[in-house]
Parts: sequence; C-alpha cells; structure tokens
Amino acid sequence: MTNLDLLFATTRAQGRAALIGYLPAGYPTVDGSIELLTAMIDGGCDLVEVGMPFSDPVLDGPVIQHAAQTALAENYVGLPY
Repeated sequence: MTNLDLLFATTRAQGRAALIGYLPAGYPTVDGSIELLTAMIDGGCDLVEVGMPFSDPVLDGPVIQHAAQTALAENYVGLPY
C-alpha cells in the first residue's frame, strides 16, 4: 500500500474527501511559496500538490494561470510578464 493509498483509505474511513491543495512552485516568490505551502498544511490540507509553472497554462483556470505567470515573472529573468 502506498502513502497515497493509505491517505485515501484513511479519509474514506473518516467519511470525508481528502483536502488537496495546489500551488505553483515559486508563487508568489520562492520564500512566499514556502510560507503558503506551510500554511496549507497547517490549515488542514491532507495533501499538497506543487506544480511546475509554465508559460502557457491554457488548460488551467484563470487563477492558476495568473499564479503560474506570477511565479515565472518573479523567479526568472527576461520573461514578458
């Protein structure tokens, strides 16, 4: 049984869905993303997904698109954001 299997079995036994947080790496800055990830865990997230920001997140909604663009602009020189 993997850790994910165990997590989902535990939340299922508790009669609830797992709370999964998502954050693009480096949003809004590298230090800021560490604080936000810590806050998600402290706030009760069962699992946190850290995404790699990329310049063309067309399949993501506007909030994730903006976060990815901000992460790229704050952490990489020469991008037009």
